[in-house]
Amino acid sequence: MHTEDYIYQDDLSASKYPLSKQHVVAISSTVLLASVLYFVIPKGSDINTTIADESSPVYGEMQDENLYEEIIDPTRSLTDILLTNDNEQPASSRDVVLSENNNNQDVFTQDKMGSMENYDEDDLSGALSYTDESALEQSLNELVSKDAGKSVEVQKWITEEIQRGDTLSSIFSDMNIPYAILQSIASDSEAGRSVTNLRPGNKLYFSFDKDNNLVGFVKQINSDEQWHFKRTDASKLAFTVTREHKGAHIMVVDSNGQVKPLINGEDLPAYKKRGRLVVATINQGDSFSTAAHDAGLTYNEIRQITDLFKGRVQFTRHIQAGDSLRVLFSDDKGEGKINAIELKLKKVGTLASYRNVLDDKYYDERGYNSASSTFRRFPIDGKVVISSHFNPSRRHPVTGRVRPHNGTDFAVRVGTPIVAPADGVVELAKYSRTAGYYMIIRHRGSYSTVYMHCSKLLAKQGDSIKIGQVIARSGNTGISTGPHLHYELRRNGRPVNAMRITLPANEDTTIAKKNRQRFASNVALFKKELYQDSLVARNY
Repeated sequence: MHTEDYIYQDDLSASKYPLSKQHVVAISSTVLLASVLYFVIPKGSDINTTIADESSPVYGEMQDENLYEEIIDPTRSLTDILLTNDNEQPASSRDVVLSENNNNQDVFTQDKMGSMENYDEDDLSGALSYTDESALEQSLNELVSKDAGKSVEVQKWITEEIQRGDTLSSIFSDMNIPYAILQSIASDSEAGRSVTNLRPGNKLYFSFDKDNNLVGFVKQINSDEQWHFKRTDASKLAFTVTREHKGAHIMVVDSNGQVKPLINGEDLPAYKKRGRLVVATINQGDSFSTAAHDAGLTYNEIRQITDLFKGRVQFTRHIQAGDSLRVLFSDDKGEGKINAIELKLKKVGTLASYRNVLDDKYYDERGYNSASSTFRRFPIDGKVVISSHFNPSRRHPVTGRVRPHNGTDFAVRVGTPIVAPADGVVELAKYSRTAGYYMIIRHRGSYSTVYMHCSKLLAKQGDSIKIGQVIARSGNTGISTGPHLHYELRRNGRPVNAMRITLPANEDTTIAKKNRQRFASNVALFKKELYQDSLVARNY
C-alpha cells in the first residue's frame, strides 16, 4: 500500500455537505457498476459451486483451506488487511545488518519506498539538546574545558566493525557523515585507494568534535600499520594523513598531565592529591556535580561517572539531599585509576560499578558492563516491515530541499506494542504537533532512542526502562500519512542508521566466564575498601 502524501489534512470546513463531491461520484459509480453486473451475469451460469449435501461444504468446495482461513481470520483487523502489501520483499543485508541483535525476526522492506513517509516531521535534535540531562552534560563539558589546566581531555573514538557487503560510502552514510567528507578522504593521492578497500572483521575509527564534525578517521592497512586522517579546521574539507603504527591514535594522559600514546593498557589517572577514597554527600541545594567537585573529584572524572550511569540515573531528577557518592582509586593520594564507584540514591537505590583490571572496563557486581547494554535491532516484536529507510540526504519531492529522514519507519497497525531495545531511562514523554505522542529514552553509554506518532505512552519522564518492556503503542498522531512508527537511534546525540550500525551484543556487555572468578575476588576487596574510612584524606 502506497499512502504517501504531502498535505496531511483536508480542509472541509467550507463544505456544507457531509460528503465531498468526489465521495458522491465514487459511491454513485460503485452502485451503478453493481447494478450492471447484476443484469449482465447469467443467472444460470455455472460458478463452480456444488449443491450442499451431507458430505459437501454448505457454500461450495473451498480448494485452498489456507486461503479460507486467511479470509475469515477473526483476529485480523481492517488495518492488518490494508497493511498487507504484495510489494513486500525480504530485506537484504544492504537494508539491515544481520546479527544476534535482530532477535530472529523476519524483516521485509516495501518495494515502493515512501509509504507513510512525512516531510514535515519534527527533527527532535532540539528536544534532545535542551533536556535537563543534556544541559548537565553541556555544563560539565564547559567546566572540563575551563579546568583544562588541571585536566587534559583526550580525543574520543567510535569504533565500527566492517561487515560483509559494506562499502566506505555505506558506512559513512550510516554514520551520517556528509558525502563531501568521504570524497575528501578517498581522493587522497597516497592513501585513497587503500582506504576504500575494506576487509570484513577489520575496524574503522571515527572521532568527532563537540559539534559532531568528523575530525579524525583511522583505517587499518595491515596487522601492523594504519592510515590516520586528521582535520584541524572543521570549516574546511582538508585532511592531513599519516601512516603510523596500529593503535597509535589512542592517547592517554600520564600522572604529569602529558598526553602520550597508550602503552600497556594505561588509563586516565586522577589529577588532584587526595586519599584513595573520596566520599561526597549531597546537601540541600547542591547539584551532583557541585558536591562531587567539592569532595575532590575533577570535572572530567565527574563526567566519566555520569556517563557510566547514563541510562540508569537521571542526575537532574533522581538526586536529592542525603544521597551519597563513594569513589575508590587504585593508588594512594587519589592517583591511578578509579577502581570502584558507589551511588546511594533515595529514589533509585544503591548502584555500584567496579573496574575489571583485565580490560579496564566497568561492570556491576554480576559482571554486566556499566557503560554498555545489549541492544535489540528492532523496537517491535514479530514481523518487521520497513516502509522508509534512514536517509540524511532525502529531498522533498516538491520543493527539492534536503529534508533528512533521521530514522526508520515501520509499517504497523495502530496499537502495536512498542518495546524498548535496551535498558534506559525516559528522557522525554510528551506531545508535539508534528511528532504526535513521542518518547526519548537515554540508554547506557552514548545511545538514545526516539519514538514518534504513538497512540499512547506507557512510561513517563524519569521512569527506568528494561529491555523488551512495552513503553508505548504505535499510532498515527501528529503529522502522519498512515499508521506507522518512526524510530531513531542517536549516538552522542547524532542520528545514525539503526538498521546497519554495529550495536552492543551479549559478548560486549558481560565479562568472559574465564575471568569472572578473578573479578568476583576483586569486587569483594573493592566493596570492603569503599567503607574503609582510613583511606579518606584528612585534609579534604
